[in-house]
Amino acid sequence: MTATTPKIARKHWSFFQRARYLIIFKAIPWFIHHYFRFVIHDKEIGNSFPEGTPAAFCSNHQSNLDALIVGGAIAEPYGTRRFVSFMGNGYVMKENWLYRQLSWAGGFPVFHDNPSPALRFAVKTLKEGKAIFMSPQGKRVGKSPVDDYFNLPKEPRSGIGRVILLMNGKLPVVPMFIHGAGAALSRGGFLPRYKAYISVSFGDPLSFEEYEMEGGWKEDDPEFFPTAKKIATRVMTAINEQMLEQEQQFFKIIERKYKRPINQISEDLRKDRSFQRYLRNLCNYSPQELQQTLDQLTP
Repeated sequence: MTATTPKIARKHWSFFQRARYLIIFKAIPWFIHHYFRFVIHDKEIGNSFPEGTPAAFCSNHQSNLDALIVGGAIAEPYGTRRFVSFMGNGYVMKENWLYRQLSWAGGFPVFHDNPSPALRFAVKTLKEGKAIFMSPQGKRVGKSPVDDYFNLPKEPRSGIGRVILLMNGKLPVVPMFIHGAGAALSRGGFLPRYKAYISVSFGDPLSFEEYEMEGGWKEDDPEFFPTAKKIATRVMTAINEQMLEQEQQFFKIIERKYKRPINQISEDLRKDRSFQRYLRNLCNYSPQELQQTLDQLTP
């Protein structure tokens, strides 16, 4: 098996391919819920787009665990989806045998120097009534909520915007924020931290029907890419809002401990190993444990 974009969508899979996928896809949610301390916030939002309804789920990107975590949040028996497709770094899938096996769980490669085949495959999947998971960041950025605070407001990649336009605006997007994935599995790591605290929160779905165009959008339209970037920025903003809402306790602890507002945490401090180690440990705290820590710090 090579890391190439699939040429056929799920409805054309063989019996063996379907059986293999179902076994793996059933195992992933079970693993996520039992291996980690896994919490889902506003679960009813994630379940509001059941199987048969095309939907895109978009989040921050801290770890190679992210797609599996999203599967654990929205896939049966914990959610309502039976199939979730997600993009993986094509170059990593090509070189890493283990990472390449994600194709059996709904993953497919995207190559950043030529993402169009992967985006077209995502559209095919959506038109079957399936769900996709994408990150507007396009790559892993940081490991902690502090990294997300400084990175999420930056300009996103246009991929999700291009998919929405190729769906002629008829694609609901559910913004999500994943907490703890970067601390649970470090970059280059193989075995995640056992019983690490990981949470997923769902934001209000976004609608893009105002971008519906008679005859549909074409990629050679001069307004296609600027509009796609505009849409991707809107999605990224919604993810950022989820982050700010979910990480209030986390940021208050940082502000009290380091005696400065979160927006004044310098880049040098963020690179400091002791600071990174403190953040990594703090990421493993539940909201109750964060509140206990906050109460112990002098305002």
